[in-house]
Amino acid sequence: MFFIVFVTMECFVSSLQFRLDAAQELEAKELHEHLAQELELLMAYQSKIKMQIEAQHKRERKQLEEKVSLRRALLEQKVSSAMSYMVMVSSYLGVINT
Repeated sequence: MFFIVFVTMECFVSSLQFRLDAAQELEAKELHEHLAQELELLMAYQSKIKMQIEAQHKRERKQLEEKVSLRRALLEQKVSSAMSYMVMVSSYLGVINT
């Protein structure tokens, strides 16, 4: 009788261990799926942030290029005015010296 109870108990423990392993496998599978979803969300978020940063970079670059263009045009205008003034002064001085 003791042997039958022991065998039955051993079968029960073995069955419990099997169910525990199955439960652990199910839990591991669920965790893996959850982590895969989290990774997908993280990658989507990173992609969105990267696109926003690139768009911001383009806007800032365009603004800086416009500033440089304006400053260059202003500087070219000043140089042209200075050159015209120099030509006018030198021709005036040439008239006075003759």
